[in-house]
Amino acid sequence: MAFGLQSPWGVIQEIPCLMKGCLFAAALLALPHPSVHAAVTPPTNGWVVWGSDRLDGRHEIYLMQADGIGVTRLTFKGGKAPAWSHDGRWIAYNHTPDDSVHVIRWDGTGDKQICPKNIKQTNGGYLPPFWLHDKSGVLCASGGDYHVVHPDTGVTKPLFKHADFTQIAGADFMPSSMTADNRWVLSATDRYRKGHTGSNGTFKAYWSAVILDRQNPGELYFFGPGCEPMTPPWGDSLYHVCGSSSFCPHGYDIARMSIKDVISRSSYAPEIANSDASWGHEYFPRVSNDNKWLAYGASTGCHDHDLCDYEIFIHPLDG
Repeated sequence: MAFGLQSPWGVIQEIPCLMKGCLFAAALLALPHPSVHAAVTPPTNGWVVWGSDRLDGRHEIYLMQADGIGVTRLTFKGGKAPAWSHDGRWIAYNHTPDDSVHVIRWDGTGDKQICPKNIKQTNGGYLPPFWLHDKSGVLCASGGDYHVVHPDTGVTKPLFKHADFTQIAGADFMPSSMTADNRWVLSATDRYRKGHTGSNGTFKAYWSAVILDRQNPGELYFFGPGCEPMTPPWGDSLYHVCGSSSFCPHGYDIARMSIKDVISRSSYAPEIANSDASWGHEYFPRVSNDNKWLAYGASTGCHDHDLCDYEIFIHPLDG
């Protein structure tokens, strides 16, 4: 099996991957952006962190250069869903032995718990950690309360509660990102499973990516069918895994939309869409800290996040 670096111009390099279940999530740090008029080559000063079960039969956190060189194992007791802080000093991850959130430095030192056991999702997993773009810390959850914790000081600041958002009361709430101004919260939910009329129309989808407004918490906006909604460090673009061929060409494509179109959804379109036979079952979108690259995992149609062979791809963004 292999990892690949991919761009709109095709696969540009193969990177070895040793076992099934290679990818749980990937995050990028400080990748340079190529000129759109030049041939795209793997960035030489960027880094990728991801989860793999390539050794010991369990997922651990690994680090490599974006061109595939220097694969290094960072954890040895179980880890998933890594997320890189904006200054590159810390990597947050789900510490699987006790389902808490830990942070660790890029060189494998300083591993420590930052949040106790996080909220368990209906699919059996736990809420993955994510960093706020204002560099204030990592989001942690306790019951229905969500707060940000600074990795150095441990200072905790309340952010919002599940109960604040009245249209998803009683529904699954799995926040995975916030916009840079901390106004908009992106989450996956089952609210639309039986059909629901929210603030931008009536939709029905088994799982949905949704957008919530902290300034108007009674509003609920349908982003698209699927999950894994993500925001970049700055700008108006939003991304998520589109899980329906009625909305995206193949289903399990990565879609984008501008937050400016939260009501009309007029800019909703595929960002990455390939057939499953060509590593087109795309998942786990993560935007680099310089806002210019998107890392994602792709399989040839297998979906299970722990057992399937997801390859890592890196895709340059235009904005």
